[in-house]
Amino acid sequence: MPPWEIGPVGSEPPRLNPFPNLDTMKPPSFRPQGVEPRPDSAAPTPPRQRPAARVPVESAPATRPTPPLEPESESEPQRQRLAEPPRPRPSAGGPPNLATIGIQGFDIKKLNRATENYRIELPDSQGRWVKLHSIAGTGKSPVFGRSADPTGELMKSVALKHVRFENTGKGLEVQPYETVNGVYRRLTGPVELKNGAWLRIGNYVFKFQDGKPGAAVAPRVVEGECLVARDLPARGELLFLRPDGEFGSRFPILKATPTVLGRGGPDAQGREAFVDVPLADDRKVSPRHAQITWRGDNHDRPMLEDLDSKSGTWVRVEGRSPAADGDLFWMGELYLRVVLDD
Repeated sequence: MPPWEIGPVGSEPPRLNPFPNLDTMKPPSFRPQGVEPRPDSAAPTPPRQRPAARVPVESAPATRPTPPLEPESESEPQRQRLAEPPRPRPSAGGPPNLATIGIQGFDIKKLNRATENYRIELPDSQGRWVKLHSIAGTGKSPVFGRSADPTGELMKSVALKHVRFENTGKGLEVQPYETVNGVYRRLTGPVELKNGAWLRIGNYVFKFQDGKPGAAVAPRVVEGECLVARDLPARGELLFLRPDGEFGSRFPILKATPTVLGRGGPDAQGREAFVDVPLADDRKVSPRHAQITWRGDNHDRPMLEDLDSKSGTWVRVEGRSPAADGDLFWMGELYLRVVLDD
């Protein structure tokens, strides 16, 4: 019976011969090592190599290839950064300003070349702003002062050389000269008061000083009598300037709550305006003009804030200082304004 045929029912299944040609197969020739073949016989056939036995799938151990060892000090993000080229970081304000980028990415600001044009304006007799100077590109404006119009009545409050503006790669800068009336900039938001800062509200000019805590002293004794008195520490002090250049009235700031400066009296709605420091007899001063508050964890940072006054609150410019578009400057009885020029 051929191995692929099935016998009658009930008989044992035939045993399949996995090597049907085993009887006709010849064993391979074998030659001991070191024995040369006979010259008259053919070269023996090299022995066949038995294939390695296959391991059943269910018995093969589930192993994974071992990754190569790497230094423990180098993490995966570090390897990625070493492998990838550095990417340019986008600027926080959007695309870079191409006007400030020169050839091969060189920043022309390093050359101190101005990138904006400005004009300095002065109000006329009708209160309209007219151009006084133009500063196109890098350069300085002419020195502004009484020498520009020696016959003007308002020029009596301005020095011969009062102020100058310079346009640089960092922007416009204002440079005051040493004068009697100085140059004051109008506040556009709260500003921290520094010790010795000069302020102006209307025609009141005053200086802010930090409060000095009183040192412990021994009581005064005269013929056995002890003086009974207690010091009142001030958080700050306002020193008002007299027309002769000497300090007159002094107002101590005693409380941590806001200290209001103003003309007082009824406001625009007819309500009585309460103030701590009355600045009377000056129509340029609003009923509630400005205030000094204290911030910080220990309430030790004095802040000056304008209270939507009509004529504004002003701080004196000390030394060379940046000037921005829309800045207003007050010197004596004259105003100047800085505007970007197209």
